[in-house]
Amino acid sequence: MSLGGPSPSPMIEEAIDYAISKGVIVVASAGNEGYAGMGWPGAYPQVISCAMAAWTEQFVWSSWLDDVPEKLNTPDSWGNNWQVYLDDISSRPNKDLGQKSHHLDVTTPGSAIVGPYKSAFAYNLGYYYLWGTSMSAPHVSGIAALVLQLHPSLMQLATETILKNAAARLPIPSDGSWVYDPWYGVYHFEWFGNDWGRGFLQADNAMKVARVRGSALLKKLPI
Repeated sequence: MSLGGPSPSPMIEEAIDYAISKGVIVVASAGNEGYAGMGWPGAYPQVISCAMAAWTEQFVWSSWLDDVPEKLNTPDSWGNNWQVYLDDISSRPNKDLGQKSHHLDVTTPGSAIVGPYKSAFAYNLGYYYLWGTSMSAPHVSGIAALVLQLHPSLMQLATETILKNAAARLPIPSDGSWVYDPWYGVYHFEWFGNDWGRGFLQADNAMKVARVRGSALLKKLPI
């Protein structure tokens, strides 16, 4: 679900719990409010929530001719020791709203994602860059679908466990990143250790964890 609101809704949570009880895997955007806190339903602990990250070399001209590196935990041309950063607008848990660090689960790409969109700036192209955790949610949903191809009987809790364990293999460092941004110029993005959930989720790591732990989770967790 690429949506969210500023406060919890018992009716929406009831619908989510019903869907989960029927085997639906529920993923939701964390929101685009930074330290103002996560939106709901992403903030519900039973929902798989996602923050948004970007590649530090995304708007460096030479990178347009290259692919994203396979090893993101390597230095880039800016001197960062990691090639993924957490975008400022990505919502993160706010304790004043009763949100806990574990309520935010994983981080996936969500900054300047190219997709079909009629923009006033590029109307005739039909494609444009979009920012937000609404761009992250489809990445997480797609990876969850791949995991379910391996283990179709997995329910919400088991799927969330696999995704969080997979993301933990790539924990985003909390020392910030220098990035060139078309709107900010050269800008230093900052974040703290609980702002990105368990880590940066990639499909290959999710599949590895699913192959190793999927069968065991089916035996331990309710299905």
